[in-house]
Amino acid sequence: MAPFSRMCSVHATSIAASRVEQALSEVASSLQSSAPKQGPLHPWMTLAQIWLHAAEVYVGMCKPAEATACTQEAANLFPTSHNVLYMRGQVAELRGNVDEAKRWYEEALSISPTHVKTMQRLQLQRYSLSEKVLRDAVQVNSTAHDVWNSLGEVLQAQSNAAAATECFLTALELEASSPVLPFTIIPRAL
Repeated sequence: MAPFSRMCSVHATSIAASRVEQALSEVASSLQSSAPKQGPLHPWMTLAQIWLHAAEVYVGMCKPAEATACTQEAANLFPTSHNVLYMRGQVAELRGNVDEAKRWYEEALSISPTHVKTMQRLQLQRYSLSEKVLRDAVQVNSTAHDVWNSLGEVLQAQSNAAAATECFLTALELEASSPVLPFTIIPRAL
């Protein structure tokens, strides 16, 4: 019974993501037909973020075609956004194209050198470079438990057990106080 319920859960997630994508496409079409990015940027930025969140869901579901389509919708709104470039890297990585992913990540970092998620993804390429990039990421955001964990993994792979242990312990301490969702997504109601 458990495999069936898991399959239903994945199926329900897939249907929900598909419906969200369809609704977003309709909203984007109506916005684009009425005024091409005129007026305040906030609605356009929100729409791009929603497209990127949908792409992230599809990446998690291992559906690169759908993730690419959502990322392209966000790119149509903000082609030079570091978040769009980062997501393109994620999709390339999902497809197994590590070199293309690296290029997208490097381009994202050239626009936003302090984007921690991009720094984390680049650490997968080489250990020595990874250690430097992750140490830079820790300097930028010392409370990111996932960065500390990645740094521990790199140090462990380099046989530096003592430093790796310290990083893992720091990651555990920070994860305990880390919010489930980032505070930046909480709407300003005040």
